[in-house]
Amino acid sequence: MNKTEVGARGVVRPRKFWNTARKDAAIGWLFLAPEFLGMLVLGVFPIVFSLYLSLCDWNLVGGL
Repeated sequence: MNKTEVGARGVVRPRKFWNTARKDAAIGWLFLAPEFLGMLVLGVFPIVFSLYLSLCDWNLVGGL
């Protein structure tokens, strides 16, 4: 179902996709994106990499 709104003269027109609420939400997610990337790189990646190293036959002196 297509949502519509009534204009000043009673003309029915479709709603715009980028209304003020959607723009504000998108801007908020863009401001949060660096924090999420930082958590991923500094938090999740070391945990996953240490799990990988624990499951491999890895020589501490020989390197990766």
